[in-house]
Amino acid sequence: MNGDRAAALERFVTGRYPAAGAAQSPPSCTPSRLPGGLRQLYRLAKQRPGALGTQNNILPEPLLHTDQLGEMLVFGAENQGGFFWSVLWTLDGLEADPTLWFCELDEEPIAEQEPLSGF
Repeated sequence: MNGDRAAALERFVTGRYPAAGAAQSPPSCTPSRLPGGLRQLYRLAKQRPGALGTQNNILPEPLLHTDQLGEMLVFGAENQGGFFWSVLWTLDGLEADPTLWFCELDEEPIAEQEPLSGF
């Protein structure tokens, strides 16, 4: 994630979501293998959990998982489980600014127009 987008994300999250108390967050599952934008969002969300959303939300780090085939890392979901967002998952890890994929249950994934940094 380039410096301009990282600074913009930080300004957005800190300006929009109030800081919570000194709540303890669960340990990260794979912080070094996540794209920079997701790592930064999780870092900011430790004090501002509202940044992860409520209706359609970014999953907390401990709930990240792969899809049924183990090909996609699921990081966001609709609250009733109707659809989710993911990025391609390989043994080499993830791209710095990967393509996002939208998937409804039992449907083929559809590439989003924006990469992760624009999401």
